[in-house]
This record gives sequence, structure tokens and C-alpha cells, in this order.
Amino acid sequence: MTEKPEHHSDKPEDAPRGWTDGDVEKLLALAEQIQQESELEESRLERYRFIQYLTIGLAILGALIAWSLVAGNSSSLFPPYVGSILIVIVGASYVIFFQRYIVRIRRRLEVNHRSLSEIVQFLRETEGMIVKDRSPFDQAQFRIRLARFGIGSDSKRWIF
Repeated sequence: MTEKPEHHSDKPEDAPRGWTDGDVEKLLALAEQIQQESELEESRLERYRFIQYLTIGLAILGALIAWSLVAGNSSSLFPPYVGSILIVIVGASYVIFFQRYIVRIRRRLEVNHRSLSEIVQFLRETEGMIVKDRSPFDQAQFRIRLARFGIGSDSKRWIF
């Protein structure tokens, strides 16, 4: 049975005892995996937003075209607004459909961001202890990998 590392203090000098380089590597790999998943979710979110905006534009354009075609034809069976209303209803239903997916993606992004923040915050708090016995190259490599996450007091993250 593996023993869990102890961590009872927030001071970097009192970093978790019993942690190995492999444990730190696992945390960094997990953080990198979470970040990669988040980037994929963000691109999916952008794609769904684009589809929403395109649907809104096409619904408005279709409604205007339907209105102008029916309005110019006096022998039409339907009043000019019926076709326009149907097009707007279909467009709105697609927008609502995609909004459900967008809400789910945003929730996953928020969870991923919180998880990533916890990991990075922990690694930054214990950084002094983690890198103290490493070579200057390993120290630089660790700090560079940690800096790639862009999480900290000076970083801003927007989830639209």
C-alpha cells in the first residue's frame, strides 16, 4: 500500500515530505493534460458560438427574404409574416439547442480551470522545496513548465 505524502503547512519551506520527482512529474503531467483538454473545449466553445451567430444572421436574412417574396406576391395563401415567423422560430430553436452545449462546455471549463489552479498553486507554494536539490537546468525547466500555465495573481482568463 502506498503512503500518502503529508502536508500540514502552507509555507514553502515545509513542503510535503515524502514527495519524489515522479510525484511532481505526475502533477505537472496532470496539469498539462487538463490544460490541453481546456484548450480543446475552448475551441469547441468558439465553434458553437460561431454557429449560433451564423444561425441568427441566416434566420434574420431568411425572414427578410421570405417577407419580401411573400409581400410582393398578392396571390399568396399566407400573410407575409407567417414565413418570416417560421424561419425565426427555426433559427431560435437552433440557437437554444447550441446554447445548451455551450453551457455544458463552460461548466467543464470552469471545473478544469479550478483544478488547474489548485495544482499550479500547490506547485508554486512548494516550488522552493521541489527545486532546491535539482541542477540549475532542472530548476529552469521546472519553472518554465510551471509558467506555461498562465495561472496566478497577474493572469486573467476569460470564458465567454
